[in-house]
Amino acid sequence: TVLTVEASVGTEKNVPSQESFKRFQTLAKRGTERVKGRVSHVKENESCSIFDGPIRAIRCARAIRDSALELGIETKAGLHTGLCELRGDKVSGAPVDISKRVAHQAAFGDVLITNAVMDLVSGSGVAFTNRGTCNIEGMAENCRLFAPA
Repeated sequence: TVLTVEASVGTEKNVPSQESFKRFQTLAKRGTERVKGRVSHVKENESCSIFDGPIRAIRCARAIRDSALELGIETKAGLHTGLCELRGDKVSGAPVDISKRVAHQAAFGDVLITNAVMDLVSGSGVAFTNRGTCNIEGMAENCRLFAPA
């Protein structure tokens, strides 16, 4: 399962604070490692991580969101699952691109998952709300999006 998190950091005179970027990067790395995920990359305001299961990825997304909010950093997250290509520490492939597009669709504060992830977590006891459908490049049909309740 691939998790992409985008951050909106505070600004001072419309210039993003480098300290805010660093705090987000640290939160993303620690949050991923805490639930035994693997960080693929962390850019200024984006992180991409992979997990061996979707529940871990959802927990991580929520933890990063909640911790970042305490520091005044808003996040939005997208999750998708599928076969990825690993090159060293970097992960690539359609699931990475799709998770990034799902994160981009989200509002700040949201954690959104695709129907592919939803299929894997059914019966897990986690409640979800249906966020409708959207056309995401890279998917054969309209994608249904869900948010953990």
